[in-house]
Amino acid sequence: TDFTPSRYVLDKAIEFNPTDPNAYYNRGVAYKAKGKVDTAKADLTTALSLYKDPDKIAQTKSILEELK
Repeated sequence: TDFTPSRYVLDKAIEFNPTDPNAYYNRGVAYKAKGKVDTAKADLTTALSLYKDPDKIAQTKSILEELK
């Protein structure tokens, strides 16, 4: 089964605020947990491009490294 309720909420969050890195990050982590590596990478890469916080950038880079 897909993570439908949480994905729906995250999809809507991105739809309403496409510059919110947290929504992309959380959806990417959810995709990673489901083994959807390419989709997870895409969302995490988008989050990385939007984050300004150095700690969040480092955290996102770490997860992306795990997906290589």
